[in-house]
Amino acid sequence: MDSKFPSYETLADFRVRKVSVSGLGIEQMMKGYFKNQKATENTLKNGWIRTGDVGYYDEEEFFYVTDRLKNIIKVDGCQVSTIEIENELQKHPLVEECCVIGKPDSEHGEVPLAFVIAKEEVSEEELQNFMKDKLSEFKQLRGGIKFVKTLPKSENGKILKRELKLMI
Repeated sequence: MDSKFPSYETLADFRVRKVSVSGLGIEQMMKGYFKNQKATENTLKNGWIRTGDVGYYDEEEFFYVTDRLKNIIKVDGCQVSTIEIENELQKHPLVEECCVIGKPDSEHGEVPLAFVIAKEEVSEEELQNFMKDKLSEFKQLRGGIKFVKTLPKSENGKILKRELKLMI
């Protein structure tokens, strides 16, 4: 199985990039999406499958998958992992569960917005202050924090971010 980062020539800087894979038997793994030609064309390109993952190679050519594209938002032109923000916010002792999405913003493109289920009463200011020294400025929760009683989930317990986007 081969992998590549289609938009870049050099990997020396270890920046996170979109992942594509190819190899023997790839055609048997996936022929396309049922009755969805556009999705098939976006996923299959010249014998490569765009996996929807992001990752990088290190100097020893070890390959690391670090996130999913749908968990990446663009803030001031920078790729920001919502999972990274969620992991830090989840460390606050009064946060039961959280989810971060991109909120459209005319100045920054998108800004991180958190939906939080609190264990007990906690203010947005307290959580914002908690996050200040944990992440870079552009990863801060500029979109705010919405406190909710529950997060929408699929039958298998996965948080449905698309439903949260409707709550903006």
